[in-house]
Amino acid sequence: MYSHAVLGNQAKEIPQLRGMAATLTMAFFVWSNMYVIHVGDTRCHLVRDNQIKQITTDHTIGNLVKEAEANPQNDTVVDNDDTMPHNPMSYSLCNVIGGHDKFLEPQVEKLVLEVDDRLLLCLDGLRGYINNPDLKTFLLSDDSPQQICENFVARANSMGGKDNIRAIVVMIEPSYDEDEDKNSDSDDFATDFVLSQR
Repeated sequence: MYSHAVLGNQAKEIPQLRGMAATLTMAFFVWSNMYVIHVGDTRCHLVRDNQIKQITTDHTIGNLVKEAEANPQNDTVVDNDDTMPHNPMSYSLCNVIGGHDKFLEPQVEKLVLEVDDRLLLCLDGLRGYINNPDLKTFLLSDDSPQQICENFVARANSMGGKDNIRAIVVMIEPSYDEDEDKNSDSDDFATDFVLSQR
C-alpha cells in the first residue's frame, strides 16, 4: 500500500510521470507453503500432475469482460486464447500499483507445494506469444530452469516479441542430506530457480 501511494503521488506531481503505474506478481515460501501476491497482468502458473493452472487473475478490462461473458446467465462462448488478437483496450489494466484508484486490491493466494511442482512467474511479454499448452511443454522438459527460461525468451522473440520478456522458473524437488538415503521419504523440499530476461 505504501508503494501504491508513493507511485500515485509521484505520477500526480511530476508531469513526465503522469500515468505511471506498475504491476507485481511475487511469491514467497514458508515451507511447504507458497504465498502469491499479485496486482496487474503479470502471471503465476503452476504445473502439477501434467496440468497447467494459472494461479493469478489478469486485472484487465478484457478479463472483466470475459468474466461477465462467462456468467451462467450469458450464453456467449468465451475465447481464452491470449495469443489471439483482441481489441487493444482489452489489455488496459484496472488494478495497478500507483494507478488512479485510491485503494489497491491485491490478489493473495496460498498453495501447498508438492514435489515435482513447476512454477512460472512471467510478464505479459512472454505469455502474449506462448499459449498454455506450450508453456506446459517447456516447463515439463528435462531442461534446467536456466535453459527453460532461455527457451521461453527465444520462442517469444521468434514470434515477434516487442514487449519486455522476463520469466522466473521454479522447480520443487526432494531435499536430501548427504548421509540420507535418497530412497527414503522426506517432507523436505529444495528449489531450483532462475530469472531470465530479454
